[in-house]
Amino acid sequence: MSQVRVAEVTGVHKNTVGRWATGERTPSLENLLDLAHALACDIHIVPLADQPQLTPQAVLRQQILLQIDLARGNRDQRTGRRVHADGTGPHWQQAADAALEDEIVADQHEGATWAHRARTSLNDALRRDDPADLRAGILQAAATLVAWLEDLDARAAGEHGDQGDGDG
Repeated sequence: MSQVRVAEVTGVHKNTVGRWATGERTPSLENLLDLAHALACDIHIVPLADQPQLTPQAVLRQQILLQIDLARGNRDQRTGRRVHADGTGPHWQQAADAALEDEIVADQHEGATWAHRARTSLNDALRRDDPADLRAGILQAAATLVAWLEDLDARAAGEHGDQGDGDG
């Protein structure tokens, strides 16, 4: 369990946060993200003293995943929850093959970029039509995109040199 520090809360959220602070009610991650969105602020996860400390990389990844969750919630607010057909399957095989070939060629020459890796990963997922296989492919594509976000954040923080043209 992680604790959340809220410096100042006003309006309708004040009573809710008060109940959280007294232990009367435990907020869900969705509650916290809604509150952060209403207050236009970020949430920072702080491990409790009796829990193992997270590595700095794990803390940064949690921040990215919280941002993704908030963006997902914002999308639902804008467009509503929609049900779509997957639109995936063998007809994507040619695009998947082309993306992989482009990545291989780039890797042999100037070096594959995050854009190459993301395109290859997504197209590989799109070619799948078995639901369990598709889910595994989407998870791999999401993992690639999270790694790209981590790299962008590391560059912005000056943790490693610019990779040139935002290619990672």
